[in-house]
Amino acid sequence: MTSATGATRVSAAPNTRRTARGNRIGLALLGLILLIAGGAVVIRATGLFGGLLGPAGDPVYSDATAGWVHDQRPWLWLTIAAVGVLAALLAVRWLLVQLRSDRLGRLMVDTDHRDVPASGRADVPAGVVTGAVGQEVDAYRGVQKIRVALTGRPDQPELRLTVTADPDADLSRLRRRIIDEALAHARTALDTDRLTTHLQLIVGRRARVKGNQIETEIPVRS
Repeated sequence: MTSATGATRVSAAPNTRRTARGNRIGLALLGLILLIAGGAVVIRATGLFGGLLGPAGDPVYSDATAGWVHDQRPWLWLTIAAVGVLAALLAVRWLLVQLRSDRLGRLMVDTDHRDVPASGRADVPAGVVTGAVGQEVDAYRGVQKIRVALTGRPDQPELRLTVTADPDADLSRLRRRIIDEALAHARTALDTDRLTTHLQLIVGRRARVKGNQIETEIPVRS
């Protein structure tokens, strides 16, 4: 049975929290490296701290350094090339991570019943469930637009609904109808009494009325 609470909760978008956290850490490290490199250039060019990094007029690439590089051939250049390839692979992986989504493509529906000998698990396209829920809620009075997505794991999906309502819509009544009808039908379709749902109600704009939003976490009790 589903019970709703009026507590307001800010939840993440379908993109993974791990991706956002990795982006923050990576950008912080990159910013730190660039800050150190820029600071070193400024200190060298201006002669701050008593010429800590050497006189500004001296060449950065000294004769001693040139001799050392010459002595390390070809291993030094092979190492630099390997580091460059590794950096390129990390950049490609980062780009692929940005395209990753928590949205499920398929669901594993448990059809194991004691009275049915051939029952087990069925593979169901997630679009069937999201499409059915979206069409039902979209037909409710006061609904302007709806977005539906299934996230989580195929055997433990989470339903995410973002519903844009008319400014004069009764949000409490709309929320109750979504919980009592649309979500009940979704649980029946998935043959389960447990379906974690994240419902976000957004008040649509009309004329100069600015949009407001209410986001609600709907816990599920068995």
